[in-house]
Amino acid sequence: VYCFDLYVFNVRQQGIKIQMQMHDEILFKLLESLKEEIKIKLKNSIDKVNAALKLNIPLNISFDFGANYYQVH
Repeated sequence: VYCFDLYVFNVRQQGIKIQMQMHDEILFKLLESLKEEIKIKLKNSIDKVNAALKLNIPLNISFDFGANYYQVH
């Protein structure tokens, strides 16, 4: 739980406003034109978690985009 909470904190620090959090997922709205910028910010956020925790196996994330939750999941 702490790892995910730290990740969410770092995402918010990157200026991303999370609209929903479910288990190990976060969802938010974004403009199509910002998709690549958001990917970079999300990757930076997990990199900060890995740097802070120094785990034996680094955490990773995946990205899914869609017009609604059904398309994303």
